Amino acid sequence: MTKRIVTLILAAIVLLSFAGCKKSGLYPDLPWDAISFDIGEYSPMPGIYYSSIKWGERTYIPYGKLSRELQEGDLTDCLGYTKYNNEEDKNSRVFTLKGDNDHNYLIIIHVDNSAYVPEVYRALDTKDKEVKTPDFIESTDRVFWK
Repeated sequence: MTKRIVTLILAAIVLLSFAGCKKSGLYPDLPWDAISFDIGEYSPMPGIYYSSIKWGERTYIPYGKLSRELQEGDLTDCLGYTKYNNEEDKNSRVFTLKGDNDHNYLIIIHVDNSAYVPEVYRALDTKDKEVKTPDFIESTDRVFWK
């Protein structure tokens, strides 16, 4: 009898461990090796400033917004969270997008507060290049990208 109980408890622990690794809902979980993305500033010319984030060798600045509500599967991976003035916000997360295998776009979403509007960032090295934009992303009227 004791062996059965121990076996059942071990089986339950193993099942719950795997369930914790699954993506839940719209937002993939924050990974154990999450990147802290510093919100910086990019200035293409005097007097014009954009917020920016860096991922690897690439710099990303705001590009647009969602053209519809996010659906399950629109986001592929959670890369990490944002940091501004050395203050980390683990609920402000950076995600990659479905249909963007080259990672030309990233999106920042506040996963704990629906009052914040998700903002789509685009890699600077794609300026003046034809890149595939996921169908749920639309450009806003930003002078830089025109």
